[in-house]
Parts: sequence; C-alpha cells; structure tokens
Amino acid sequence: MRDTIEEARRHYAEELRFTARLRSRAVIDAFATVPRERFVGPGPWRILSPMALAEYWTTEDADPRHLYHDVLIAIDEERRLNNGQPSLWARMYDHLELSDGAHIVHVGAGTGYYSAILAQIVGRAGRVTAIEIDPTLAARASEKSRARFLPRTIITWSPRFPFFLRLPSSGIFSSRSPTPMNTIDVR
Repeated sequence: MRDTIEEARRHYAEELRFTARLRSRAVIDAFATVPRERFVGPGPWRILSPMALAEYWTTEDADPRHLYHDVLIAIDEERRLNNGQPSLWARMYDHLELSDGAHIVHVGAGTGYYSAILAQIVGRAGRVTAIEIDPTLAARASEKSRARFLPRTIITWSPRFPFFLRLPSSGIFSSRSPTPMNTIDVR
C-alpha cells in the first residue's frame, strides 16, 4: 500500500531532518505540513536533481508524492526558475533559530512555497513579508494567499517601486533572481 500524501510529507520532512541535519522541530513540522503541490502547479512536473542540474526530467504522472523529495521543481523552465532545493532552505531556516512571533522578510518569494514554510515556523504571532519582483510569479503566490499556509503580505516589487522595511525583522532571506533588483532600505 502506498503512503497517503500526508505520510509522504512526513517522510519528506524526516528525510530533510537527516540530510540537512535539522535541530528545530518547528522547521521539520513546517516541511511536513505545507503542501508543496499547491505552489508548483499541476503535474506531471519537470524536476531537477541536485546531483544532475544540467537536465530536467518529467515525473511519470501527476501524483503529488513525486514532489516530496529533495529536488528542484520547475516553475518556469524556460527561464530556469525552480521551486528550490528543500534541504538548502531547511538548513538555513534551522540555523537562524527562528521562533514563534518572529518577522521574516523573504525577497524572491517565487510562488510562495518557502514563504509558507517560514509562516508555519514563525506561527500565527509571527509575520512573513514576501516580496517577488516577477508579476506572474507574484500573482501565482497571491492566488495561494487565500490558503492558510501563506503569509499575510505578498508584495509585487517593480523596478519603479523600492521597498522600505519599516518593521524590525529577525531575518531577511533572498532567493536567486535572474533580474536586477532594487535596493532594500532597512533603516
């Protein structure tokens, strides 16, 4: 019998606990809770293995269990924009030792999956400000904002709109961006 999707998520989080050497139960639980399939579009999916980044391959079907491995998932293959490697982000979040109630800024939020992970980690008392420069990706992330897994704030960042951070934050995460970005003013 195959795992349920919830069991697949839990196994995925436990795999990340070992491969990324995670200590934080909040980080592990966030990866076990947030449904990755809601943020990467319908399957079958185009996948990149961290061991073979030169070439994408396609999952055999649209079973979301395929997403619960330490792989990158194409969100815009033509531009080589991917959902990101879970163990990398899990390890960084773990090292920051985020706590309930923290404020995190995520620059380059893409479709919002890792922003949703951060929102789970900082809890209802916390805040995640997710910023995405690409209007298409920001719209995809905003579509998901009605779900309980996304942060309260998604901001589309255009070249004519500098972002001014007025609240104190516990950390600022920046994902790779293929386009030039404005300055973040953290006064």
